[in-house]
Parts: sequence; C-alpha cells; structure tokens
Amino acid sequence: MELANRVAIIADQQGWLKDYVTETYPRWMVDGHMAGSEPNLSGSISSCEHDPEIVLNLAMDAVT
Repeated sequence: MELANRVAIIADQQGWLKDYVTETYPRWMVDGHMAGSEPNLSGSISSCEHDPEIVLNLAMDAVT
C-alpha cells in the first residue's frame, strides 16, 4: 500500500489524483487487485494517460 500512496502523492502533485483514485478503487474493490499491487498500479496509471514505468520509478525513488 505504501507504493500506492506514493503514486497518489505524485498524482496529486501533477494534478491527476482524482482520476487515479477513480481508477484504483474499482480495480481493488470490484476486481480484487489490491491498490499497491499489480496489475492495479500499472493499469490505473495507464488509464490516467501516464506512463506506469515513469510514475512507478518516481514513486520508488521517493521511498529510498
């Protein structure tokens, strides 16, 4: 979940947090893919028209 929260911080800073949350929660609650796991992370980011590799790298860099 920490990685999902870090992605949310990036999404907030870049102005697409609402879209990210709107994509992430149904994938979790309906499809059963936890917010901080794959394929939820990449799918949610992609659906927000952002590159999952770039965003996830930014989020992981923020952890270290």
